[in-house]
Amino acid sequence: MSTTDEPVPCPACARPNRPGAPRCSSCGELLPGGLDAAGSQPFAAEASEPGSAEVTASALSRHASTLLDLDDLEATIPLYRRMLHSDPDSTVAFDQLEALYRTGAHWANLAELYAHVASRTTVPARKPGLHERAAVLAEERLGDQVLAIHHYEQMVALVPDHPTAFAALERLYQAVGDDAKLAALRGSRG
Repeated sequence: MSTTDEPVPCPACARPNRPGAPRCSSCGELLPGGLDAAGSQPFAAEASEPGSAEVTASALSRHASTLLDLDDLEATIPLYRRMLHSDPDSTVAFDQLEALYRTGAHWANLAELYAHVASRTTVPARKPGLHERAAVLAEERLGDQVLAIHHYEQMVALVPDHPTAFAALERLYQAVGDDAKLAALRGSRG
């Protein structure tokens, strides 16, 4: 078999496709080097057309739902991550990833999810809650006080008088022995 006859993996779902196919047969994603009979890439312009992100997100969502129905949870994760990367406010992708990471006890990935969405969301009101989730997870599931401190500090930067963040930072600064930050925190509360 020559290299041109080898299956082409989809960049979205990693499923193999026949060489020269313009789109993935599973999720509809544009394949690298996908050519039509005339030797051109028929869908190349589609990526820049208005609404193409929604079409891709819709295709990814359908494919991910199919994989969930087949109990292929690990194959579903990259699809939802891709959806969330293109739309950080996608509640479908966020909720599914959160559930999948919790089900699989992928605590580090879950903390990364919260941090990623907090840094990219276009809804400022979501940020403190996402940092709080990441901080609690970092402390309770990962045992990472430094990461927890980071997220609580992000909460205070967003909401300067956040009582939960202040209490947690006070406790954590004491636990790690950071007297300078503890004094500064107490001084800022007056």
